[in-house]
Amino acid sequence: MIPYLLHQVMLRRSDPRDDLISMMATYRVGGRLLPVEDVVLNLDNIVVGGVQTVRHTAAMGLHTLVQRPDLWRKLQRGEVSMDSAVDELLRWTSVGLHTLRTATRDIELGGRDIRRGDRVAVWVWSANRDPDAFDRPEEILLDRSPNKHLALGLGAHYCIGAPLAKAELSALYAAALEKAAVIEPTGPVRYNRSIINFGLDHFPVRLTPR
Repeated sequence: MIPYLLHQVMLRRSDPRDDLISMMATYRVGGRLLPVEDVVLNLDNIVVGGVQTVRHTAAMGLHTLVQRPDLWRKLQRGEVSMDSAVDELLRWTSVGLHTLRTATRDIELGGRDIRRGDRVAVWVWSANRDPDAFDRPEEILLDRSPNKHLALGLGAHYCIGAPLAKAELSALYAAALEKAAVIEPTGPVRYNRSIINFGLDHFPVRLTPR
């Protein structure tokens, strides 16, 4: 993927088009083009985020609903909106486990002194279960409101593909609810081995049509 993106970035710098690669390849900060490696790695991050995160959230969300038939029935009966359900499944699964950030100023956080320039690992799974931020964080509430989860980032780091990710997840869950009366596990799940994206490598099920 990296060599492919590098090739595309160099092509777009000499022949820009109406696309994201061209925009990033020709973007200037202080009159200077962004370094090629920054453009390539940001594009790679967009591709990986769009593929890995949605895929893992889709599977982990369905796994959650399979384990909780009561939630499945609530969605089928339309008792909760798909939008709020998707947000809660994003919070609950938190498949993007952590991110690395650089402190922009000195601050005390949780009794710890953080200095400007320090690298800080932000554990999204933990933040999305913070009792100071969420009521009953260890419960999955498909109608949770407000739901200020960090599964898609925050501020300047909010996921560029968030609207697409939510649309994809909504479409997948809606299709599953429309086509399947019941989804039953037929064997044990196997979780992946990653400290970056938490997900499933194996999730055997049987779908009973409606």
